Amino acid sequence: MNRTSSPIRAIPAILALLVFAGGTPAEVLAQREARDDEYAVNDVRVQHRSYVMEETGETIPYALFVPSGYDPSTPSPLMVSLHGAGRQFDWLMNYAGFLDLADQHGYVVVTPLGYTRRGGYGYRGDSEQDRRAEQDVMNVFELVTKELNIDENRIYLWGHSMGGAGTYYIASRHPEIWAGLAAVAGGRMTADYVDEQAIRHIPFLVIQGSDDQTVPAAGSRASVARMRELGMQHLYVEIPGGDHSLFISRNPDVVEHLFSFFDIVSKGEDAGSWEVPRTSDGHPDLQGNWTNMSLTPFEREEGRGPVFMREEVEGMERQPGVCPAKPGTIECGRVDNRADESLTNERRLSGAEYNEVYWDRGSRVAIVNGQHRTSFITHPTNGRVPPLTPEGERRIREYRDFRAQFGSYDHPELRPLGERCVINGGTSGPLGPPMVPKTSYNGNYTIVQTADHIMIMAEMIHDARIIRIGNGPRLSPDMRPWFGDSWAHWEGDALVVETTNLDPRQSLQGIPPSQHMKVTERFTRVDEETILYEFTIEDPTTYSEPWGGDIPLKRFHDLLYEYACHEGNYSFSSVLSGARYQERMKAEGR
Repeated sequence: MNRTSSPIRAIPAILALLVFAGGTPAEVLAQREARDDEYAVNDVRVQHRSYVMEETGETIPYALFVPSGYDPSTPSPLMVSLHGAGRQFDWLMNYAGFLDLADQHGYVVVTPLGYTRRGGYGYRGDSEQDRRAEQDVMNVFELVTKELNIDENRIYLWGHSMGGAGTYYIASRHPEIWAGLAAVAGGRMTADYVDEQAIRHIPFLVIQGSDDQTVPAAGSRASVARMRELGMQHLYVEIPGGDHSLFISRNPDVVEHLFSFFDIVSKGEDAGSWEVPRTSDGHPDLQGNWTNMSLTPFEREEGRGPVFMREEVEGMERQPGVCPAKPGTIECGRVDNRADESLTNERRLSGAEYNEVYWDRGSRVAIVNGQHRTSFITHPTNGRVPPLTPEGERRIREYRDFRAQFGSYDHPELRPLGERCVINGGTSGPLGPPMVPKTSYNGNYTIVQTADHIMIMAEMIHDARIIRIGNGPRLSPDMRPWFGDSWAHWEGDALVVETTNLDPRQSLQGIPPSQHMKVTERFTRVDEETILYEFTIEDPTTYSEPWGGDIPLKRFHDLLYEYACHEGNYSFSSVLSGARYQERMKAEGR
């Protein structure tokens, strides 16, 4: 580890060096557990060590794991791991697959005691024991970083239960150290023990079992909601049916989320050097050409975790023409069905003129907050659009029953607007709201911004949204224009757009909005090449719960062109007269 330029050198005297300095006060001994030096792991790869705390003269145990591929000449990543209340200091190393994964991914791992098994790592208060619990963690950290060649840009902190709460606290006390954080069943992050502003720049993984009776999921959900408010980079993984401990300690697939997350977040040598570009009125500059085309599916495949493994990403990006979703879904567009003998010639040839030469779905899996997400939808936690309410189901049935009265070519009003390139695919098109990737090409945008308006134009179907910034009169509920009634305001560096009064014909995945639907969008410039676009849909009469997600808008280094299609009714005479001809032929038995 480079000892000359490291921010770690700024840690105060809490890292007191570790030599014997006299007896231990009786009151401190009374607080310590008799068997704090007992360990849980019997594995030759784990080094059970101890040091002497200078202030008290006590011998404090800790455990160290060094990967088999460790090279002293090459910096290695470090995971500081905090156990739960009452557990042995090396408890986390006993989780199923943990050591194998640490070895595979090349992580040095250290597990401090935290002064006692129930010491709380300092977050519980300001007693002598609380201070020593924090001091023990930092002492062990200092020992390891002095002994081994540790990558300063890849130092991570995580913990389970009490250790999760300790992660929030230790991280906010020493925010200059950590490249990434993770709390498993860590409860609610609150301002009474966590300096939220100190850690808001650090990517955070939260893992929680949905049926945890010890630390209920409501706490982690509240923490994640607060992270979203703060604009923190974060990932939330909630395991359906998961308890407090066994859902991770006996499940290497859940453990692997830690390594997958830490693998893709780092501080970087130039971290913090980028500044948000601003317009003359002082707000972030969102202008330019952007695209949201990506190999990332809109919805998550059932049973999948929230993040692609590195090998999956590499495989998908080696074959960018192969859609990661199932054929026929919204992400894939049409498929070549010419070989399907079960279809009529008319159906088999429909869309066959489109092939991979025409599709442009993107060539990369989208990265959001440092993770290769398996879906753009992030809430609910299963990454899928929630079920419809009974009222929502009723409206869909009514629409289908109405359409069933007519043939597809009975009236011009029954032909889809997408057929005439008025909208895209029978929906509101790529502008939404929400602005989700729904096209197989031309998913590009131009943003123009003034002090009191922002204009977003889509290349696909040439639509434009003009959104007012600031306060002003809203439309009455009976006025429901295309794109709805949108107003924007700034929350820090995020532009927040709220839209109501959506036209009922602006369906999303075939589901029309109710008059109660509200879409909230957030545009946040996160680096020179990226705007993070977040959206939440609230429509309590249609969906069983609010839902939404995160989509990166990447800088589009090219021009946008006029979308030339066949707008208008020029083909209608042929379409309808052809249908009437078929009816006559059928009536005549021909």
